[in-house]
Amino acid sequence: KEKIAQFAKTTLEYLSLESLTPKLISSMLYLLHHFCENIPNSPYHMEDILSLEKSQWSTILYSQLLSCSYIVFQKYPPAMQIILGRVFNLILNQNNHELHETAIIYYNLLHSLRETTGLNYPK
Repeated sequence: KEKIAQFAKTTLEYLSLESLTPKLISSMLYLLHHFCENIPNSPYHMEDILSLEKSQWSTILYSQLLSCSYIVFQKYPPAMQIILGRVFNLILNQNNHELHETAIIYYNLLHSLRETTGLNYPK
């Protein structure tokens, strides 16, 4: 697993943001989702993804962005607070009921974590 994590870290460091297609963005999110604990720059990769053009993004890719942001937030809360807020804002600005429902689920999950763990996640 350590070699795979190193491969993921190296891959993410050398990706060119200009050439990313939605499929490559999905792969990048997959790597971040599963290996963010081994990639200290995960929040910065999330920020880079948020800066990309999103006109060709599917509902599934937006959902994957939200899911990955949640996982990275759990590993790096201080660095991800603003980024996670931007992701929620992006999701809620989409005209898609499924995305809105997914955002509500993640919001409630964050809220319940705040209450049960005593961590000071934003309201």
